Amino acid sequence: MGLREEGIRAFGSWEMLPFRLRLQAGGRMSVEVEYAWEHAETFIRGLKQRGFNVYITHFSKGSGIAAEAEYREDTRKVVQLCHKHGLYAGGYLRYTTLIPETFKLEMPDCIERMAAVGPKGFPRYGGQYWRYMPCPSSPEVIAYLESLIDIAINDIG
Repeated sequence: MGLREEGIRAFGSWEMLPFRLRLQAGGRMSVEVEYAWEHAETFIRGLKQRGFNVYITHFSKGSGIAAEAEYREDTRKVVQLCHKHGLYAGGYLRYTTLIPETFKLEMPDCIERMAAVGPKGFPRYGGQYWRYMPCPSSPEVIAYLESLIDIAINDIG
């Protein structure tokens, strides 16, 4: 039976560790402990036991393919655990942000080539000065997203 027949009961925790550290987003645990727990087999098994059938984990936040590579290994690990315990895995891909402080390591002119331009210059995401809005019709943005989708499907699974 597939998701169409059984319905979707999803749980998500889609922020990579650097993003959590930057915002200090955490509950009762430290950010690092919370992040590690969400990548543990006991956590994934607990989701299954509670009736979830989809787990949405971090994949890309717009920091650049190279900058996010280290955390894709965490994604790969949790996807493998999901598959082992009979859960579908989804990768959170934030396509409406560009974080140039790391993206510039891959593409030094990423703002000029990829960012949207508004009446007051380059719009930021959610009032956060360090997150730019990409232009959805930029060929570079489209190529970047296609590369990410290829990694998600063919590398992570």
